[in-house]
Amino acid sequence: MQSISRPTSTSTRPAASPNPRPQHPLNNQTKVFDTAHGRLLCIADIRGRLSALNDLAREANASAIIHTGDFGFFETSSLDRINDRTLRHLTMYSPLIPAAQRTHLLSPENTTSTIRSTVTISLLSEFPLLLSGQIKLQIPVYTVWGACEDVTVLEKFRAGTYDIENLHVLDEATTRCLDLGGVKLRLLGLGGALVPHKMFDNGDGVATIAGGQGTMWTTALQMGELVDTAQRVFDPTETRLLVTHASPGREGIMAQLALVLKADLTISAGLHFRYASSYNEFSVQGDFDGFRHKLMVGKEGFDKVWESVKNQVDAVIDEHQRVLLDKALSVLDRLPPAMNQPIPNGHLPAEEPAWKNCWNWNLCDAAYGSLVLDIKDGRVSAELKSQGFNYAYRRTASPSTIAPTPNSTSSALPAGRNSETPGLSTRGSGTPVTNDRPLPPHLSNNKSTPSTPPLPSSTPETPKDTKPNGSFSSAEKAEKERAKRERKKERKQQEKAEREAATKGGASGQTSPVVGEREEGASQPSAAVPQSGKATPEISVPAPGDARHLEDGLASPDTESTGARTPTSRRTQRNPWTIFMRLNVSANEQEIRDFFGESKSSITKVSYPMNFAGKAQKMAYIEFGDEEGMKAGLEKHAELLKGTVPEVKQATDKESRNAEVTPALRASRALRFRAALSAHTRSMSSTQPALRSLDAFTDEEQMLRETVVRFAEEVVAPKVRDMDENESMDPEVIQGLFDTGLMGIETSEELGGAGFGFTSAIIAIEELAKVDPSVSVMCDVHNTLVNTVIRKYGTQAQQEKYLPRLAGSELGAKKDGNSWVLNGSKMWITNSYEANVFLIFANIDPSKGYKGITCFIAEKDMGVQIAKKEQKLGIRASSTCTLNFDDLKIPEENVIGEIGKGYKIAIEILNEGRIGIAAQMLGLAQGAFNKAVPYTYQRSQFGQPIGTFQGMAFQIAQAAIDIESARLLTYNAARRKEEGLDFTKEAAMAKYWASVVAQKVSGSAIEWAGGVGFTRETGIEKFWRDSKIGAIYEGTSNIQLQTIAKFIQKQHS
Repeated sequence: MQSISRPTSTSTRPAASPNPRPQHPLNNQTKVFDTAHGRLLCIADIRGRLSALNDLAREANASAIIHTGDFGFFETSSLDRINDRTLRHLTMYSPLIPAAQRTHLLSPENTTSTIRSTVTISLLSEFPLLLSGQIKLQIPVYTVWGACEDVTVLEKFRAGTYDIENLHVLDEATTRCLDLGGVKLRLLGLGGALVPHKMFDNGDGVATIAGGQGTMWTTALQMGELVDTAQRVFDPTETRLLVTHASPGREGIMAQLALVLKADLTISAGLHFRYASSYNEFSVQGDFDGFRHKLMVGKEGFDKVWESVKNQVDAVIDEHQRVLLDKALSVLDRLPPAMNQPIPNGHLPAEEPAWKNCWNWNLCDAAYGSLVLDIKDGRVSAELKSQGFNYAYRRTASPSTIAPTPNSTSSALPAGRNSETPGLSTRGSGTPVTNDRPLPPHLSNNKSTPSTPPLPSSTPETPKDTKPNGSFSSAEKAEKERAKRERKKERKQQEKAEREAATKGGASGQTSPVVGEREEGASQPSAAVPQSGKATPEISVPAPGDARHLEDGLASPDTESTGARTPTSRRTQRNPWTIFMRLNVSANEQEIRDFFGESKSSITKVSYPMNFAGKAQKMAYIEFGDEEGMKAGLEKHAELLKGTVPEVKQATDKESRNAEVTPALRASRALRFRAALSAHTRSMSSTQPALRSLDAFTDEEQMLRETVVRFAEEVVAPKVRDMDENESMDPEVIQGLFDTGLMGIETSEELGGAGFGFTSAIIAIEELAKVDPSVSVMCDVHNTLVNTVIRKYGTQAQQEKYLPRLAGSELGAKKDGNSWVLNGSKMWITNSYEANVFLIFANIDPSKGYKGITCFIAEKDMGVQIAKKEQKLGIRASSTCTLNFDDLKIPEENVIGEIGKGYKIAIEILNEGRIGIAAQMLGLAQGAFNKAVPYTYQRSQFGQPIGTFQGMAFQIAQAAIDIESARLLTYNAARRKEEGLDFTKEAAMAKYWASVVAQKVSGSAIEWAGGVGFTRETGIEKFWRDSKIGAIYEGTSNIQLQTIAKFIQKQHS
């Protein structure tokens, strides 16, 4: 971001004034993109998940991003400045907090002090990573600040203390001009919430900026300086785009500001976090007077505040601020004259151009949608996406299942429509709408309850005799409680009947789980849609127990606006002839229809239950017109979809699954592997020949290998460079590892894993390392260390609790009642930044030496503190952090194995881990070899490919020998481990030699490719950087040699 230093006085850069004064430089730049065609991605409320910006831009093929606030301007010290209410709000909405942890933190029994002691900056914003360079913005990002930001951080941008490449903070004195697609687009920005009574309060800010305690708001001086800036850069050849956090659609003052700035377009946030809107005033106002009335209402609200503070303001402002204040007041005076009233010259006024010509977009949260401005040949077209409306319930609607029209005393509709509708509710006015899509993973609560029930049929109208504060009389309260109890009783009876019917009908179906204990393969309950509007500094956020609060733990905070709520309803019963598909790759509707071959003619609908912006379509429901069509679809579909084997089964309701499927079966990820395996072996002989070599694979292992190869090439490979440069693991890659079952390879099917052998884990680690060793080590540590410790030494309860989920490392522990208290630190912990479960080895009695070491399971929300994140030479996407433990309490039942046996566990598991590292280094060497060797046969010198020269050919041959010898050592150790033989020496040999080979081959590969190999363009240099860690972790190379030497000495002494 390009910034300038501002004066430290209370006055800001001066405007054009009758009083001569020095002119400070205007922060104005022009960025020239493709002047023929360009695309701008416009989003709102990224809420600190800044690593997603590059991905969103790539998906939209955007040249730049415009963001409307709540960017996540927080740093570590911000936590001390955020007040309790704002901290709870941020916890509620942060996409960086796992759903289970959010639910726990926001539960009624947790006080704000609990939240404050648990939430770290890494759970609120990735801004520190952006500031340190660990995350880099690939394209320009232009943003205003939102309602929830740290004013101190923004002041550092203004002072020039902070400067981030490609980040431009738009404010009242900072403007940018984008030249693309034949349009010169002038960006004018205004951040913060609009709170009229705080427009003359700077809070902790200086000059015109205002905010404090984690919130920010708009001031009158800020508006005045923005007007001044717009006047100073005015160019009639430019198109003006006003970017605000507060919405002109609701706030008349913002609409007046757009008029004064001569804005052609406006983009804002703040009306609804799920749905976007596009409008101009002509399209939504009944006539011009309606538009004018909206502006008058805004002016009247401001005038009330101004009259109360006018004398105080006049007494303290200086002459420079007076100029800005006058410009702000001119905004409020900018009321278009009424069309039927003559102006002073006696003529009727001309029509206000903005009435018809200014277009406005109000955006939903970035997790739900976006706006793309496609600019070409001087024309601006818009692509607006947000969560879709669901009217599927009407397909099965009948007179008995339709809610009464709200606020209506009579109706011409059939009498049956006045009956109460279980599960369908209307709030405010409007047609009932269902929500067929759950919240995105970072906002969802996995244990949501049914949406708000309907009003009793006996009182369909909104009460008109309520008290001004919204309270009801005691009689009304009693009536509401009675109706609520009756509805609850009816609902329980209905659910019981449905379960019994499902049991008799034999409906069943297993589901494949995803991390976070999500339930899949069934209809998801519709969460209540919150009242539209966003939080502002003076607006209370509903507590988790509030009736307005979303049942799944989230709500869009109420505002002072009187806007009607979006009606919601519970989901109607699913079509009984529905098939559920889980896909390994994204597929569109036509591809899914074609997959069912002859039976596709019976398909009536294909829907994606998690189809929101940025989410790949990996699950689908296929509805058939009759039972025969569905059965044909189950029996006669194709084997492969886009080269992969999807999971196909009949969809079942949640109640049926709960009644017939145990939690362990529901957690099984092995289904897709087993289905693929049976399809692969269907035509093969019933007997398998004996394996002929160490690296020969069984059919099961081969199918796993093919799955990993596809995942690595399709999901991991496109993200390798970005993850390396950003030094962070892409969340989609992490989720993909879980979704494909690669994080529980050896874990039994009953506990949610794939149920494969150790060699299968080694195969996966090698194949991943061929594409990215960082991803490989995440899979390696998770499988060969963490899962194995719990699987081999954990109690049955520990296994059932942690293995279906799962992550993990000497410090001191003391007994305190039924808990152990840990104090100290752990360094160099792999995967710790992303992990929620940790294995900790701590010494409970230092006097016993290593015999006091004990292994514990700790969860992140117990108080594990993620401290320094290391910046490394290689495997940069794999996180390595320091962990701090300050009086960390761990329940007694979380002890793994026996007290004092931790050292034995660590050493035994370390041997398995060494085979995993050997596989990682083996894959790395092969990956570098595969990238460089083809180049040697494509590049020619002296009339022949350089790879055919003897000097090169011998090097390539030697590298191939080294790789093959490392492979044989690695798989020999893996097979010995599986067969129950001692493998300590073999594991050390494999790890040592594979590390040597990885460094040697990757280094040679750079030289073979010459100058291009030394650049980042090919990715070969990354293999060499990643290879260096092989000689360090899981025991250095000297430790491996020492281990091998001990075995030799024992054998020959």
